[in-house]
Amino acid sequence: MGRRAKYLTNNERASAHREDNARHYQRPSAQVVLAASHRAYYIKRTSGLEYPRPGRCIPSLPPLPHEIHRLQRKCLPVSQVFYQDALAGEDMVISNPALQRWMAKPPFAMDLDETDPYSAEYQHWTECMEDIIDGMHMHLQLEDNRRRRMELNANGWVVFMNALREEVVQLLKDWESLNVRLYHSYHASRQYRMHQKYLRWLARTIYHLYYLQFLE
Repeated sequence: MGRRAKYLTNNERASAHREDNARHYQRPSAQVVLAASHRAYYIKRTSGLEYPRPGRCIPSLPPLPHEIHRLQRKCLPVSQVFYQDALAGEDMVISNPALQRWMAKPPFAMDLDETDPYSAEYQHWTECMEDIIDGMHMHLQLEDNRRRRMELNANGWVVFMNALREEVVQLLKDWESLNVRLYHSYHASRQYRMHQKYLRWLARTIYHLYYLQFLE
C-alpha cells in the first residue's frame, strides 16, 4: 500500500503550518529569540544619518527624553535666502538688535515691533525671522564645533568629557524648566513661535553634544 498523504489539500497544509508556527512562538525560548531579532533590527534601522550610532554618547548620563529626539529631527530651511545669509555670518543680519532678543533665553524682552500683531505683514516677518534665527544658530554651532575640538586637543579626553557632561546636565535642567507653555499661540504668536524655536535649538544642542556629533 502507498503512503497516505498527511494533508489532502494545499490549504490544509498551509493552515497546519500556521498553527505550528503559532505554537512555536508561544514558547518562552522562542519569545527570547524573537525579542533579540527585533532589537537587532531596531539598531540596524536607527543607525543611519538620522540616528546616532549605538554606544557613542557621553558616559554616565541617562537616555535623552523622546521629545528631544523628535524636535532635533525637524528640518531646517536650508533653501531660504535669509537662512543662508545668517549661516554665512552676514554682519547686517546677525548684528540686528531686533533679532538678538529672540536668540536669548526665554522669557523674551518686550517686542518693540509696532506692526499690528494680527496682520499678515507681521506674520510674514515672523516667518522670515525664524529662517534667520535658524541660520544664526547653525552658524554659532559650527563655530562651537571648532572650539570644542580645539579644547579637546588642548585639555585631553578625561578633562574635556567631565566638563561636557556638566554642561549637558545643565542644558537638560534648562530643558525641563523651559519645556512649558509660556505664551499664547494667537495673542502672542511671535513670542510663542520664538519660544518653540528656542526649544527646538535647545533640543538640537543637547542631542548634538550628548552624541558627540561635533567630533564628526
